[in-house]
Amino acid sequence: MNDEDKKESDITIKLLLIGNAFVGKTLIVQKFIDNTFSKSTVSTIGVDLQSKIIDINGKKVKYLIWDTAGEDRMKTMTYAYYRGCHVILIVYDVTIRKSFENVTTWVECVDKFAKTNVLRILVGNKTDLENERQITKEEGKKLADENGLKFYEISAKTVTGLMEMFEDIAKEYVQIYEQKAIKNFQLKNSNQTKTKRKCC
Repeated sequence: MNDEDKKESDITIKLLLIGNAFVGKTLIVQKFIDNTFSKSTVSTIGVDLQSKIIDINGKKVKYLIWDTAGEDRMKTMTYAYYRGCHVILIVYDVTIRKSFENVTTWVECVDKFAKTNVLRILVGNKTDLENERQITKEEGKKLADENGLKFYEISAKTVTGLMEMFEDIAKEYVQIYEQKAIKNFQLKNSNQTKTKRKCC
C-alpha cells in the first residue's frame, strides 16, 4: 500500500474476477462501482482495473478490482493477478450450464497460481433470469462445498445479493485487520514489559 492509499483508506482489498466469457463479470463490477447496468457492455479485453471505497464499521475499505476476459488464454495470462490478490470470485451464469461445468477448470487455475490463503468465492450470476435457470442453487452450493469455496447467488441487474457479498468480504477483512492490530498491540506491550524487567 502506498502513501496515497494510506491517506484515503484503512484497508485495501485486491479482488480478481474470473470465469467464462459473458457470465456478467463486467456488469457485476459496474453495478458495484457506480450502480450502472448496461447489456450493451463490450466484452473485456485483457484485464480492466476499477476501484471503490466503502465504509465498514468506521473503517474505510478500498476495493481494487481486476475484471478479466473469459477466454481460455486468460487462464494463464492472469498469473500475476492471481498471486497478488486477496480475494478471487469465480463467476458462472446460472442460465448457462457450460459456464458452471467450467468452474472446476477455473478452480484448478486458482489452486495452481494463487496464494494458499486467498479467499475463494463461487458466484452464480443472473438470478433475475429465473425462468431460464439451468443450475439450481443447491447445485452451486454443492460444488462450492466440494471445492472449499464460499458461495453466493446474485443478480448484477437487480443487485440482489451483490452488495451483501461485497460487504461480507469487507467485513471479514476488517475483522482480520482489527485482530492483527490487537495482536501487534499485545506484542508491543509484551516486549516493553520484558525490556523494563531487564533494566530492573
